[in-house]
Amino acid sequence: ETPAHIVLYCPELQQEREELQRALLPHPLRTTRDFTAATADPACAGTVVRWLLATGRLPEFRRACRYAAIQDQEEEEEERGL
Repeated sequence: ETPAHIVLYCPELQQEREELQRALLPHPLRTTRDFTAATADPACAGTVVRWLLATGRLPEFRRACRYAAIQDQEEEEEERGL
């Protein structure tokens, strides 16, 4: 499995992919060209990467998942003024 396959075509993630599509509106994500454009745009890339890590489909990125969770927690604490 490649990131592009998981994001664009994996039949097991159809429902999750629809959520990703909504999060990326108005940017479509239907083709490899769309995937390339999304991952080149920092705002979209962050959304795609977080979604991809959350799927758990790429176990070689477990450390990145843990790091992302720590980053999310720190951002939430900053927003709450902690």
